[in-house]
Amino acid sequence: MSMSALEEQRKKVSVIIPTRNRRADVIRCVASVYESEFKDMEVVVVDNGSSDGTLEALQEKFGGRDDFILEGAGRNLGAGGGRNLGAKLSNSELFLFVDDDNVVHPRMIPLLVEFWDKSDDCILVGPLMFFYKNQDIIWSATSRIDMLTSRAVHTGTGEQNTGQYSGALETGHLPNCFMTSADAFQVVGGFVEEYVVMYEEADFAYTLKKKFMKKAYVVCDAHIYHDVKLYKKQSEEKRPVFTPVSKERAFFIARNRVYFMRRHASLKQLALFCLVFFPASLLVYEYYILRDREFAMAWKYFQGAIAGFFLRIKDK
Repeated sequence: MSMSALEEQRKKVSVIIPTRNRRADVIRCVASVYESEFKDMEVVVVDNGSSDGTLEALQEKFGGRDDFILEGAGRNLGAGGGRNLGAKLSNSELFLFVDDDNVVHPRMIPLLVEFWDKSDDCILVGPLMFFYKNQDIIWSATSRIDMLTSRAVHTGTGEQNTGQYSGALETGHLPNCFMTSADAFQVVGGFVEEYVVMYEEADFAYTLKKKFMKKAYVVCDAHIYHDVKLYKKQSEEKRPVFTPVSKERAFFIARNRVYFMRRHASLKQLALFCLVFFPASLLVYEYYILRDREFAMAWKYFQGAIAGFFLRIKDK
């Protein structure tokens, strides 16, 4: 096949969606992508070893489309691993990563592509994010990692949307939904799979920004709806936001925040984190977990916190 023919086959956007045991959610997500006003795209779904019939249901629903790629990993590769496998199967200029518990607004993809095409200093771009069940309430406008405490800090969370966020906002990272080029993805080697889950999106963003000396943006006219429980603004929380759904999730939260800091904090920031904020936060989180009498979870959280210091650092 000639090079011109190959170029004609290459699509503009691959929408990459990893999933595991969320059959109804991922079907809803894929269906919303196909309702997009942007048509020069393909959808790539990686099933991370679901046991609820997700793979079969997706094949039945979308398998007849020539712009749909479905891959069964056969095991749980984690969020980053699933995205990396999806990227290998993709044939597009741009990669749009979307979590499976989202509904995409029809205008979201064309607005992100338009911004990407016009911006010279953008390496990562995503939408303004809302709660799915309260679509006038913002889930996240901008996000960053506090490089002393290691905590994720979000603006806009819990706010009624009154148009207070407009244009394009610079952000530290983009959880849940974000787009970059296939070439940039290859340069940084994709997602660091050691994270498994939690902090892998932030790590990807910070690595891209450092490598290319460019910025991440939120396009406020582009919207997505995240199907998670509505919670208060961070400023109104009476206790740390810590709601792991399992002992395994508690382990990864504790481990990965340490691992992220080791990869991205400056020496001064890392020293302050290790000497002050790490022990303080460990005591605080353990207090709240033990207060809820989650003894096994408390032990897993402690194990994860220690493991974060011994996980091998990959090249940035």
